[in-house]
Amino acid sequence: MDSSSFELSTEVEQYYDCEYPCYYTTLQLASAMETSGRELVELCEDAVSDYVVHKDFCSRFVDEATRDMELVFTMLEYRKTLNERLKLLATKRFCSKLCYPEENNLPSKSSHYY
Repeated sequence: MDSSSFELSTEVEQYYDCEYPCYYTTLQLASAMETSGRELVELCEDAVSDYVVHKDFCSRFVDEATRDMELVFTMLEYRKTLNERLKLLATKRFCSKLCYPEENNLPSKSSHYY
């Protein structure tokens, strides 16, 4: 087996975590809504350091999280009410969309990340 085939086979077998780092980072995000994008990426990188995530996970996570108005509004509502159930439901919905776009009828442009 030449080295190019070996590289290809290891790349295909690579598995990246998504759900757990997404859940953990989203829950951290609830207390950091006013932070800048750069600070959110740093928060994400700290939060996912124990996971095997794609190199673009945090930049993509922050991009998607800040555009997901349902997530943003729910987290703001959580901060007013401190209703944990609200935060957990929003986290579950968001991470499902981020990690499994094909199951949520979204374009699968990002599914290769996870």
